[in-house]
This record gives sequence, structure tokens and C-alpha cells, in this order.
Amino acid sequence: MNTFVEIKGVKIYANHGVMPQETRVGNLFEVSARLCYDFEEAAAADDISKALNYAEAVELMEAVMATPRRLLESVAMDIRDTLQARWPAIKGGSVKVAKLHPPFTTKVDHVAVEIEW
Repeated sequence: MNTFVEIKGVKIYANHGVMPQETRVGNLFEVSARLCYDFEEAAAADDISKALNYAEAVELMEAVMATPRRLLESVAMDIRDTLQARWPAIKGGSVKVAKLHPPFTTKVDHVAVEIEW
């Protein structure tokens, strides 16, 4: 059986980007993760200490987002690495980082990178 925790649409203001204005002014980002880990033991015991605590996962995402980077690719990889370091039982998943207001003259919903492993 595969079991997942999904954290979707975490809105975080951060200073990622290539353009000087992006690192100075910042932008609104949306971070989502879908993490595959076996939570059967946690469910049976009804014990948060045996589970992937999604509130703590959001705090870790916010901490990663607080360090400015040029590339969304770097941010996504760092979020994945941070979550896996905290919960080694994560055996796969995905992380998506979207910039909601990219500095384009053309209107787009967002730009994003997503990794799956």
C-alpha cells in the first residue's frame, strides 16, 4: 500500500529571482508537496510522534523559502532535501514551487517548477 501526505497551496512571500527587483521587492509564491511515506503505524497508534507532522513540514518549507535563491529549481530541491532529512521514511513524492506574479509584461497565472522522485 502507498500512503501520502499532501500539503497544497502554501502561500509564502519570498525574495527569489534572477532580476535585482525580485530579490529586493520579493514575490508571492505557492508551495505544494505530496510525500509518500508509510503512515500505517502512526494511524494504528493515533500518535503524532510516529507521523509526518504537516504543520512542522510547513514550517520547514517557510524556513527554506526565507533564504533567497536565483532559481526556483534550487528552492524545490532544497525543500525536498530538507523534508527528507527530517523524515527519512519519505520514500518519494513531489514538490512544486510556483511564482504567482512573475515579472513579465505578458499575463500568466504563474510560473512553476516541480520535481518528482
